[in-house]
Amino acid sequence: MKVLEEKEGKRRGDMEGLASDCFSILQTLNLSKEQVEEDKEEGNLIINYTMSDEEEEVCPIDVQLELQEHIFQWGDSSDFSFSLHFDTFDSLLTYNEVLKKEKDQRSTLLKRIGGEIQKLWKLLSVPKEDQLGFSSACTQLGLSIHTIRRGEEELERLQIMKREQMAEVVERIRNEISDLWDQLMFGEEQRSEFGLFSKDASDITDEEFEEHQTELTKLKLLVISLTI
Repeated sequence: MKVLEEKEGKRRGDMEGLASDCFSILQTLNLSKEQVEEDKEEGNLIINYTMSDEEEEVCPIDVQLELQEHIFQWGDSSDFSFSLHFDTFDSLLTYNEVLKKEKDQRSTLLKRIGGEIQKLWKLLSVPKEDQLGFSSACTQLGLSIHTIRRGEEELERLQIMKREQMAEVVERIRNEISDLWDQLMFGEEQRSEFGLFSKDASDITDEEFEEHQTELTKLKLLVISLTI
């Protein structure tokens, strides 16, 4: 009997640790109990990470929702309401791993979106105050689904701006390329290697636009290497 109590005590301690970890990740994902309820009503998925068949078997959606209730209860008031059954322990362990993967997936996605947004901000000369306003609003939302949606909306807005201003932007890049050619004292033969320079700026495709940016970056690096 004593051995059984000791085992249950250890299992409870392990589950308390897992519950605390899960609660911390949910906060990082900007998911309070109220936000989870709101997202469910709006049809937002709490977990967008694609679970494996094994993970879904151990921790299906109904079990996740039940675990969330116990996790918030533990995190908010240190009230341990979990069952000490082995199945509950396994589900909590799996849910903890799923939350970690969700956190990593959202972080990776936001870094990619953020990197693309910053490139377009610079390219389109977006005012600093607009950049700071957007960044500040997103920082307050953390790794939430709402942050991702805002990022996707901003990226789409900037991509539309880029398409609308493509010719103007291409001419600006070409002016920088021309200045660097002069700085490097390139002759006509070297300049002609970048054949897209003479193409009508209004007919440039996205791929050709990327080639302009690549050429500009290459020249900037060349200038840096020659000044070291």
